[in-house]
Amino acid sequence: SDCFVQVLARQARHDLILTFESVVVAAIAEALQVLGPFIRGTLECDEPLLAELGGIRSTEGAPRQPIHFDNKTDCRDLPGMLTAFVALQDVDEQMGPTIFLPGTHVNLEALRAIKSPSKKAKFLRASSIRLGTMPTGSCTLYNTTLLHAGTSNNSPRSRWLFYMSFVPALRLVISNSIRDVYKTMCQLGVHSLGELERGNIRSQDDDETKRLTALWTDQVINDQDLNRLCDMWSQMT
Repeated sequence: SDCFVQVLARQARHDLILTFESVVVAAIAEALQVLGPFIRGTLECDEPLLAELGGIRSTEGAPRQPIHFDNKTDCRDLPGMLTAFVALQDVDEQMGPTIFLPGTHVNLEALRAIKSPSKKAKFLRASSIRLGTMPTGSCTLYNTTLLHAGTSNNSPRSRWLFYMSFVPALRLVISNSIRDVYKTMCQLGVHSLGELERGNIRSQDDDETKRLTALWTDQVINDQDLNRLCDMWSQMT
């Protein structure tokens, strides 16, 4: 369906695409009152751009996801993309909280080990793990190259996470999925963090929306040299 994004371990797990309805706009603005400084500081960008917006739901019987990263980027010193998961209800250990493997976003050996049947088990045994249990309204903010996974939901309660992702505005991210990242950003209207904090949502017919969408489409999505570079880099790492 056009309302959902593909998600790993899809049984009893869904990734819902959200649009700028009034309740969503209000939720974004409220969350960014707290998250805004962290996102700006971590990306070292005054006006990061919204790249993803959605809601993830898992229900009883959802299996554990394989350990994975969302985007493999070229960024080591600074994140190429940040995602915030906001809990819409208390999340306990039985509800399939996300596990995170700290430090793996800058560890190429970790990213390679997770793909190797012979190295994966040893790597996981030696890794530290953080469990994303949290009360309603709390959130996790992570680099999308970080290894993580949703765990199995063994509770009769559903787990809903509201999520949004941001990329730097003035630093192009070379990624294995750059087309999807920037296409989604353009579909969302290329909104800055500051606009979202103020609840200032432009329509698709707005002249600034059209200008920014055309700019990013021409300079990134349709740039064949850049896309070849991303493909080469993805194969090499």
